[in-house]
Parts: sequence; C-alpha cells; structure tokens
Amino acid sequence: MTRVFIWKNNCPQEWEEISFTAFRKARSSGAFSGRFFVETTKMFSGENDRIILECSYSDFGKYQWEDRHSRYLQEQERNHTILPASQLKDLDGAEKGYQDTDLFVDEISDTAEQAIHSLLMEKLNLALKQLSKAERDFILSFYDMEKPNMTVLASQYGVTRQAADKRLKKIQEKIKKLVAIF
Repeated sequence: MTRVFIWKNNCPQEWEEISFTAFRKARSSGAFSGRFFVETTKMFSGENDRIILECSYSDFGKYQWEDRHSRYLQEQERNHTILPASQLKDLDGAEKGYQDTDLFVDEISDTAEQAIHSLLMEKLNLALKQLSKAERDFILSFYDMEKPNMTVLASQYGVTRQAADKRLKKIQEKIKKLVAIF
C-alpha cells in the first residue's frame, strides 16, 4: 500500500494524507510543480508500506545524498567480507573480546597491484629528493592545498599564473622521467 502525505496549505508543520491515485493524477497534471517528495519503504504491522512525503528542497537534496551514499555502501559490502565483531575471539589478550561497534574490514587486495604501488611510491620519494629545494617546495605547496589552485600558488610565489603553470608542468615532467619504471 502506498501512502502519500503532502503539506497542508503549503505549511511544513501540518500534513495531509491523500490517495496515491490522487497524487499521481496531480503530479502528472503539473499541480505539484516545484514541490519535492521523498519515498521511503518501511515495515508497518507486518506489511511493506511505501510512503511518499513532501519535503523542502534542502531536505530533498539531503535525502538524495544519503540515498546515493547508502547505495555506495551497499556496493562496497559486495566487495568486502563483513564479519560481526562478536564472532571474533580476543586476539591480543588485552580485552575480553571485541565490542560489536569495532570495525574490521577484510579487503582482498591484488598482491601485484600492491607491489607496483609500493614501487611507484618509493620511486616518487626518490624523485622528490632529487629535485632542488625550490622545485620540491613549489610542487609540494601545490599538492598540499585542499583544492589545488594555480592562481593561489602564483600569488604565494610572487609570479604570474602562466609562469606558475609552466614551472609546475616542468617539474611534473622532471618527476615523470625520474619515476618511469617501464
């Protein structure tokens, strides 16, 4: 059964229940244009009810974000083994077992991929050490920014944006040559 609740007199503090048929007709005719609705599925009294609620634009955005995040987590669950912590024994002897809120992730990772990643990181660290102090500071300043921004970097170093861009590309090319493993 589908239940639909809309705002009574466009007031978010009061709700009015309408039939799904009336909702569908009003929505297809454009009567709810510019209004936002979220759909939930809950178990009530052993029945699987679908509920459609009117909400504000910001609540609709939050709902969409949470829905996408929930689907992402479900996808991640398919790729990982999830073990209830209550089934684990005390591994370190310091506790009397793990709490149900402790999290453990059993990630099956590709050994070859890990080896390549490790090798690349080692090569990158060696390449950074081979740069001059000025080059190293410049490129690290760029990648340390929360959102790398060439204009901000240029102003930090007192150069034009174009000069900063050219300098960054030159340093990146130098690093690529130093890191190349194939």
